[in-house]
Amino acid sequence: MFKMFKFNYYVVLVLLFTKSNNGKEMTDIEALASLPTRCTYEYAYEMYGAHCAGLRLSKIPSLRGGIEILDFSDNKLQELHADTLSSYTSIKYLYLAENQIYSIDKDAFTYLTYLQTLDLSKNVILELSDSIFQLPSLRKLYLNGNPLLHLSLNGMEITKPIKAPLELLDLSDCKIKTLPDFGVLPQLLLYNISHNPLISFDPSPFSSMCKLAKVDVTESLDKIKVCDMKLTIMWFQEKRVYFQLGDYTRLNSREYENCRKMELPESLNISYHNCRMAYTEIQSIQTSRKTWLTIGGGLAGFLVGFVLLLYIMHRHNVAQTKKTTKEVKKVPPTENSTATEVLLNDVAYVPYLRTYEGDYTILLLQTARFLVKAWEQAEAGKTVTPTVSYISRSIKGEKFSWQSTDEGIIKSFQAVSAGKIALCVKSIRDRMKSGLDYEDAWLLTTVQLVDAAEAHCRSVILETYWNEVRRLTKSSSDSVKIVMHQLVTLYLTYWTLQRTGDLLRYSSISEKDIDFMQRQYEELLQQIRPNAVALVDAFDLRDEILHSSLGAYDGRVYERLMEQAENNPMNVEPVNQSFYKYIKPLLQGKL
Repeated sequence: MFKMFKFNYYVVLVLLFTKSNNGKEMTDIEALASLPTRCTYEYAYEMYGAHCAGLRLSKIPSLRGGIEILDFSDNKLQELHADTLSSYTSIKYLYLAENQIYSIDKDAFTYLTYLQTLDLSKNVILELSDSIFQLPSLRKLYLNGNPLLHLSLNGMEITKPIKAPLELLDLSDCKIKTLPDFGVLPQLLLYNISHNPLISFDPSPFSSMCKLAKVDVTESLDKIKVCDMKLTIMWFQEKRVYFQLGDYTRLNSREYENCRKMELPESLNISYHNCRMAYTEIQSIQTSRKTWLTIGGGLAGFLVGFVLLLYIMHRHNVAQTKKTTKEVKKVPPTENSTATEVLLNDVAYVPYLRTYEGDYTILLLQTARFLVKAWEQAEAGKTVTPTVSYISRSIKGEKFSWQSTDEGIIKSFQAVSAGKIALCVKSIRDRMKSGLDYEDAWLLTTVQLVDAAEAHCRSVILETYWNEVRRLTKSSSDSVKIVMHQLVTLYLTYWTLQRTGDLLRYSSISEKDIDFMQRQYEELLQQIRPNAVALVDAFDLRDEILHSSLGAYDGRVYERLMEQAENNPMNVEPVNQSFYKYIKPLLQGKL
């Protein structure tokens, strides 16, 4: 997997030394012109990657989203800031070798929770961040060829035990004199510390690597006496760890045989036993996770089937409802049933319809996923869709003071939506910093995400309603225009009073402004009331559609109720015979 994108780069290098079609060798200018000038994208091992190697770039350009491999080796990158890679959280393989990196921010890799391989070789790194060793998926770490790293490596404070499940660690050619203490590394298989001027070779660091299979110490033990390395060699031999040397003659010499006899300290076995326990715990967690994944997969399959069944039932119910509506149109409710019975019949469908939709939570979470992606795009300076353009304004820090106008209310609700989205993004990132992966952090933030999605939908509805009324009433009469604008203002004012808590938190609205909105709401109701009947009639809802027991298209609601009561078989006679047969004798005490 290492350097999987180097192929194209090598092809270019080969072409530099080939002759042109005219039989002439390429000049230096022609050779430079033939090099790629921008990052290319391709698939490797069924993963989407960006190849930016050898472009002499001093910073990482804006790349496509969703990349899992990034090869940015052989460039001029010097610093890694917290936001350098924060937009590419899906990266699994990151190659930054042969740059000029000397500074790495402590949060530079925090968001790369899926990162499995990190290559920082052949740079001039002054100090490593502890966050590198806490990446939950990091298995291979290449730090070789950093000549200044030894200045801070032994003094570096590392949170132990480290969370990274390291299987390969390369510290070769880093001018290290004393082996660093990384604590327990229960999954480490390959450890390369070759070409370092070691002055000691203590077995303690290796006792905490219980799965270690190979150690490369080529040209690293030249300054150490043969007898001083015997204890570590004995440890390797007992634990069957293959150690690679450039020259084994010193170990086969008489000097090594004449070294005093040594016994392995009990502290090494204790460290080794603790490492084995940690490894067993990791294996049990992985086994449990696989088991739960299997169970979860089965439950997911069941839920998919159940949701599909509900959907089929929903479609059947919709078809039955449409059929019933057609029948009701043919037979008015006044003939065979009361309007109240029809109303109750319609109400009976409501709980089922809402249950089928899952209370709309799934749709809101899908909307929230779109909003989080839009926020990340806006942070990266990319253009977002018009419905979320307010996010870009929020990220740029644009301030908006409360205004009790239609447009001011809409902008304030957009500020509420932007504030809630920002809070969701922050919560997800904070949970990822604590060690959770992205999906777990997302699940723990779902309550906030649903709230943010609702706020966004509300702001879109308010803005769309306002814009459409303005557009449609341009050619209307002044009287119609006034009434329609009153309705818009009433709707905006209503939601302002319903969401005062959100507005107080995310906008500059004051208590005085809320009092003004309350008075405006009551005044609007008074202004609209004379036109209320006309506005309702404007919807042109017929009785067979309205199915109301309290209202009728022609206004004869009470007359119609009286007619229905008189047509009931129980009311054919002024006084029913059952009264004379049962109730009257009871009242007279003769029953």
